[in-house]
Parts: sequence; C-alpha cells; structure tokens
Amino acid sequence: MNDQNLYEHGVGVTPEDFGYNLRHIIEAIRSNGDTDILLVTPCEPNPLWRIPVVP
Repeated sequence: MNDQNLYEHGVGVTPEDFGYNLRHIIEAIRSNGDTDILLVTPCEPNPLWRIPVVP
C-alpha cells in the first residue's frame, strides 16, 4: 500500500520496481515449497495520498 503514494520528492517506489519486488517475493515463496499465495489489499488507500496514474 505505501509504495503507491506520491511523496514530495517523488514516488516512493516506481510502478516498475513495485512489480519487480512483488514478483520477486512470489518467486521466493514458490521456490521454498508448495504453498498457496493470496494477494489482498487489506485496506483502502489513505484519501490524503496522491496516487500516481500509470499510463
């Protein structure tokens, strides 16, 4: 959730880096055994955040 926020100095994590990080986490979990992976958004974004628009 926090990675999507725009900060005064720019985006906390670029959309490309976010995708890479998420894929890396999933691959690491899968490589360590047979397990289910469930990705969820546990809460709605803070309404004060400025969410970047990705073309």
